[in-house]
Amino acid sequence: MSEGTEPTPELERAERELRALLERAVPQLPAPAQRLERVREGIRRRRRRRTAAVTGGAVLALAAGLVAVPGLVRPHGGGRAAPAVVGSATPRPSASQTTPPSGYRPAGMGGLVLQLPADKSWQTFADPKTASLFLGTQRMVLPEGGCAHALDGFCTPLALALKKDGALVMFRRQPSKMPLGKAHDYEVPLTEDTPYQACRTVGGTRQLTRTAVGPDGTIVWAVACLADPSQTRVQEARYLLDSAVFG
Repeated sequence: MSEGTEPTPELERAERELRALLERAVPQLPAPAQRLERVREGIRRRRRRRTAAVTGGAVLALAAGLVAVPGLVRPHGGGRAAPAVVGSATPRPSASQTTPPSGYRPAGMGGLVLQLPADKSWQTFADPKTASLFLGTQRMVLPEGGCAHALDGFCTPLALALKKDGALVMFRRQPSKMPLGKAHDYEVPLTEDTPYQACRTVGGTRQLTRTAVGPDGTIVWAVACLADPSQTRVQEARYLLDSAVFG
């Protein structure tokens, strides 16, 4: 490009995608012990600050009995999360319901049932090694080294950075040593958070999260990363996360 020439949108997008691919090519190391300790300390502080305004048993982190995932709790000093956005009311199966819910049942998710968006641009991609399922609007392929040490715990198996109105959703089953009666206390409703670094690296500008707990104590962590999304795309992602049930 000659001196004084304004960069075109196509050139800027190509540079962003190249930068994202270069960043993702660098091996991502597991979180150090010190960082995990900061996560645990963050959990303890949040417990002390909880007030009666907190509804039900929802908390911002999984307890020490649950294997720590860096993305579930921000270490001390991290950015403040955006105000919570609770998903719209979604019909859930009643205790007396005997007919299993219909929908897409991904393997290895403890009976989780998903309602896939009607938009045919959405596609699915599984990583059995990390008990993860991905849904996205662009072509997906596992990154170098797989998803075992994903940045912030959120894996981004994209061939290219997210385009405008693009979306990437991850459902990951979490191993837990927590007693069944305790596991249900840590279900977290649909919330809008400040995007994780991994989400921002691939062009994400908004992020939704939810933690779902099954009747048998299965815990599934869900994250949706969106790039300059339209209202329709936000609604699709919110419904995908919020309508997920076990059955």
